[in-house]
Amino acid sequence: MKHRVDLNGPWCLTGVMPDGTQIGPLEAAVPGHVHSDLYRAGLIPDPFWREQAHACQWIETCAWKYERRFFLEEDAISSWTCLHFEGLDTYAEVVLNGVVVAKTDNMFIPWEIDVSGKVRAGEN
Repeated sequence: MKHRVDLNGPWCLTGVMPDGTQIGPLEAAVPGHVHSDLYRAGLIPDPFWREQAHACQWIETCAWKYERRFFLEEDAISSWTCLHFEGLDTYAEVVLNGVVVAKTDNMFIPWEIDVSGKVRAGEN
C-alpha cells in the first residue's frame, strides 16, 4: 500500500554565523526561504523593499539548518521509501535519523532520495 506523508508546514530553523554565534531556533515555513523566516521573526528588514537587501547580505555567510520531526506508523514503512523535495538550496545536505542521505547541488530540480531502511516506525 502506498502512503504519503506531507512535510510541508512548520519546521525549525537555526543558523550559525561565521563567528559561531547561533541564530534561533525559529519557527520556519516550508515551502519557504530563510529570508522570509528571518523577516517573520523580526530579525531583518523586508529584503524585497528598495535597497534593504543590502542589509541582509550577512545571511549568505551563515550555515542554515531546517529540521522537522515526523512520525510513521509501522504499516507506513514499505520496501521502498523515498523523500521527495521540490526544491532545496543549491548546496544542501539531507540528514535522516543521524545519517546523511543526500548532498545536493542544484536548486532547480526536484530531488527524490531513497531512504529505504533508514526510516523507522515512530519518530524520525
